[in-house]
Amino acid sequence: MESFSTQIPALLKLIQNITSAPEFENGYHFLGHSQGGLIMRSLSMLFPHKIHTLISLAGVQNGVYGFAPLKFLGPFQGLSDKLITSLLYSSLMQETFSVASYWHSLDQPQYESKCGFLPVINGLVSRSFEGVTTSASQRKANFLRTKKMIYFGSPSDGTVGPWNTSLFSFFNNSSASTTAPMQQQNFFLEDTFGLRSMDERGSLNLVPVEGVEHSHWLRNETIFVENVISRLLI
Repeated sequence: MESFSTQIPALLKLIQNITSAPEFENGYHFLGHSQGGLIMRSLSMLFPHKIHTLISLAGVQNGVYGFAPLKFLGPFQGLSDKLITSLLYSSLMQETFSVASYWHSLDQPQYESKCGFLPVINGLVSRSFEGVTTSASQRKANFLRTKKMIYFGSPSDGTVGPWNTSLFSFFNNSSASTTAPMQQQNFFLEDTFGLRSMDERGSLNLVPVEGVEHSHWLRNETIFVENVISRLLI
């Protein structure tokens, strides 16, 4: 679970090398699960690609405030989400631990100032991030090169909180009891990275699916075929 400052530059170089091959001249698909969904979406913003369809399965698109596996890791056992926030926003965690890159505090100013990656890629702040050398306008233009995007999530996820972060929703400020949909998020309202433009042109698909646990998107062949493969064939 290396930090995004390590993962993003390495993956960007790898993806650019792969997709420059002649067999990908006519385009390709991106698919990612969990934090991989966020990584794939981020990579789509960082170079002038030929992505046909980007698919995110239970992706942490608007970050998490609650991540079940953390409760079983040594330094986090028994800690409240508030204390976990303090740990994850430390310089050490931001530089070494992937979850810290998209941990979304309920305190919006704290999130925007302390979380190193997600507020940058979502266009909420203009500071630099290691491995992200493109400007905000370049990232938006690259994002809009993708022909179609499909984001899946399930109320039965059981791992990330809130589950509908995968659909760009998030908890209401200062409350983890209710969520606000994508359409009420600042990055959508201000179209900071192109999400509203993608929606307005009819290329954005948000797909909630009942009864799918977090890992089952990849482990259950029936779920994958019925939801993912069927949409790639359209």
